[in-house]
Amino acid sequence: MAAGNNEEPDFVVVAELRALRTDMAGQFEDLRLQLDEIRQEQQVAEFNSFARLQNSSLSRRSGSELIPLRTAQNQHVNGFPQTLGQLNGLNSASVNALLTAYDLTTERSVPERHRRLRMFIGVIISDF
Repeated sequence: MAAGNNEEPDFVVVAELRALRTDMAGQFEDLRLQLDEIRQEQQVAEFNSFARLQNSSLSRRSGSELIPLRTAQNQHVNGFPQTLGQLNGLNSASVNALLTAYDLTTERSVPERHRRLRMFIGVIISDF
């Protein structure tokens, strides 16, 4: 009987260690996923900062090419204007679609929404 008593605690300890290892593996995976999210957010922020810097130095020519920003999910946005002229010619629905893609509000007047979009993408030329 003494041998049986020694085996039972060993079995319990092994089971507890396995459960602990499984729990730690899950926690490690959660941390890895969080770190991946942080890295992606940082990549998006760096990319968008560079794009805004480039967009802020555009000349007043309507053919000046824009650098598109990415969404928080690191995705390109369909319908992003290629040039300053295209940006200036966006209709209300297109402006709303872009603002929505970037999680920005679509409230206020059309000129205000255009201004919000220009500011968000870094275009500082304001006399359109």
